[in-house]
Amino acid sequence: MFLNRELLTSERATKIPRERLELPELGGFVYVKGMTGGERDEFEKSCRDTKGRLRGNTRARLAVRTVVHEDGSRVFTDDEIIMVGRIRVDVLQKVFNLAQKLSGISDADVEELGGDSDGSEAGTDSSMS
Repeated sequence: MFLNRELLTSERATKIPRERLELPELGGFVYVKGMTGGERDEFEKSCRDTKGRLRGNTRARLAVRTVVHEDGSRVFTDDEIIMVGRIRVDVLQKVFNLAQKLSGISDADVEELGGDSDGSEAGTDSSMS
């Protein structure tokens, strides 16, 4: 079936997936959501500075955009990337993995975005895009 304009913009096509992620090591859970196309573009843009250099802290950058309250509103702001980057890596990686899956981000995408880098913003810079 051909998906026309109405079908491509229907609730079925625009409803963002969200899953509950149990974090027993912290004694609770969070909700993690996928991103829209526009949100993903903004996330990718935030991973580089104005000169195109990788900023690092990719896991935290994705977490601040995808950890949400039950009503779907974000738990963190872009200004809290450094703080979120201080979350222990075993927990942050679980959030990142689920957000990656829900947002259609491949391992190759992560590598391109500096997911394995230790960029200059990893723990010191407080400026965000």
